[in-house]
Amino acid sequence: SSYMKRFLKTVLAVSVIAFSVGITSSAIYVPPYPEYLNEDSSYPLVYGHMGVGEYVDLGSIYIIRQDDSGIEFKVSVVYYNYDKDTISTSVSHFFKRYSDPNSLYYSACRKEKYSPEEWHQGDLSNTSGYMQSANKTFLTCMEQITGEPYRY
Repeated sequence: SSYMKRFLKTVLAVSVIAFSVGITSSAIYVPPYPEYLNEDSSYPLVYGHMGVGEYVDLGSIYIIRQDDSGIEFKVSVVYYNYDKDTISTSVSHFFKRYSDPNSLYYSACRKEKYSPEEWHQGDLSNTSGYMQSANKTFLTCMEQITGEPYRY
């Protein structure tokens, strides 16, 4: 119907404008993401985007299991919003199967607070922006666990 076409055109126009404003505003603001949260080397920066720095709490790494097949661990991630001066946290859950190429790992997340975890494959060779947070968190944790650079 013509109403539906007009509605879809309006939604598309608003989306394009919102996207453009988002790009413009984020391109102007370049926040200072310190290498460590509060200059504490136990909280290295893993990702920064749109005013929020993500830091891994290295002291929170908890190895669930480690054997000949792989390693599974959880870690706390701290999100510092530099615009609002607020902090929030979450837990990241990873599994590395040793028989896979070194660049591949798995991360689990919940779609909703109490829903079951869903596992997704991560790839350190994927340089897409949306992958960088999980990639750097996994990499930083593996280097902390093994005490040496993680090669992939």
